[in-house]
Amino acid sequence: TMDPHGAWRGSLQKKGSGAFDGWDARIFELHTSGRFRENPSLHYFSGKELKGIIDLFKDSRVHSKPSEDDGGTFKFEVQGCKLSNRPGSDTTVMLSANMPTVRSEWVTALTSAIKEYRVMSPSPGTALRDVAFAAGLIDHRRDHLKRDDKLSLIHI
Repeated sequence: TMDPHGAWRGSLQKKGSGAFDGWDARIFELHTSGRFRENPSLHYFSGKELKGIIDLFKDSRVHSKPSEDDGGTFKFEVQGCKLSNRPGSDTTVMLSANMPTVRSEWVTALTSAIKEYRVMSPSPGTALRDVAFAAGLIDHRRDHLKRDDKLSLIHI
């Protein structure tokens, strides 16, 4: 469900890894890009304690998974993400909902946040081109001001 501040919030299970490979119930909040962070992220809590943040990126993907006898009923995975408590390379996080409709809502919300981030985030070099264009525009107006003594104010 969406909370009053515009974040998706709800209960899911997260599959641990290594020695902690069981399913743990957590409260999850999806924060879209621009709200708290540059990229969308999935914060998860045990009670009121923040346990971690899953950062999502342009290349992140979300997929529903078939049920298995491992405790996850309506599973889905997030690929190409990073865990705040496990720095390093991209990882895959396995999550599970208690109903298929809840899983579907989360998959849709996560996929939408990733797509929105892809559209909103500039491609490499865009910021540099924007700065170069603005600098050229300022230089052009400065040259024009030198040629026209009557002009006393420039809007940039």
